[in-house]
Amino acid sequence: EIDVVSFVSGDIASGTAFGVAVPEVDIVASASPHTLVQHLQGRLSKGGLSMARMDARKLQKSAIRVCTDQLVSSGGFKFR
Repeated sequence: EIDVVSFVSGDIASGTAFGVAVPEVDIVASASPHTLVQHLQGRLSKGGLSMARMDARKLQKSAIRVCTDQLVSSGGFKFR
């Protein structure tokens, strides 16, 4: 299972160059390495990564990439 918490902050009185207020959004997702491996197994094997050689940092990096790709393509998010 994955626990997700989000925090949004911003000041609607201050705008950007185009006069549009842009909120800051922080998304925190917590999951065990086992859960990440289960959900990313297909993607990782396509990339040629052996599950035996997978370290925690590579697993985390792959999970972040999957999440950001999904938020941009389906959620309308933009990242700076």
